[in-house]
Amino acid sequence: MRHLISTLRFKCTFTAIDSRSPADPAVVPGLGFNNALVSTAALKGDSRLEDERPVEVLLIEDSPSDAKLVVEGFRNWRTPNRVHVVEDGGDALDFVHRKPPFADAPRPDLIMIDLDIPKVHGLVVLATLKNNAELQQIPVIVLTSSNIEEEVQRALDMKASRYLRKPSDLDGFLQLIASVERDWLTQLARADKHGPASTEHRKNQ
Repeated sequence: MRHLISTLRFKCTFTAIDSRSPADPAVVPGLGFNNALVSTAALKGDSRLEDERPVEVLLIEDSPSDAKLVVEGFRNWRTPNRVHVVEDGGDALDFVHRKPPFADAPRPDLIMIDLDIPKVHGLVVLATLKNNAELQQIPVIVLTSSNIEEEVQRALDMKASRYLRKPSDLDGFLQLIASVERDWLTQLARADKHGPASTEHRKNQ
């Protein structure tokens, strides 16, 4: 299994795990690979990734075009971050439980999930996370096109941090992801003030 360093059209470098061939680094047209790691802040010559641990974001999204828009939004964060992209619920669960090929995966600080994903439905993934004592404190944001009110309520009942509907254009995605950062920084400020376990987790990673 090789880690391939690739480049997206919008100049976002990512590492994709591809077990099909030991190919050399390649240029690909979009987020077509499964299990992609996107180092966003580093792409702009940002040295903050060297000075502090970036926020580890797990994005569970089977639409390459939507994943690309979300990643573009994270590139605009002032907070250093890395975005790990998986395309289905099975890989998402393997990632958080560090099962192969994710044995070296970091524990996510933030999870964003679409509900209508292959293999394991997003609500099942959410329930699994919130029923696990080691994972239930990770904020989970549902980002989906679904307008089914029952799904909205179920996700909130399962303690999803937010339920966001996907915008239809890049500007909408940029504004939405910017709002996620504002919420994230607010939570960190509260954590620094009150000192919950989540703060200790970030320091110890």
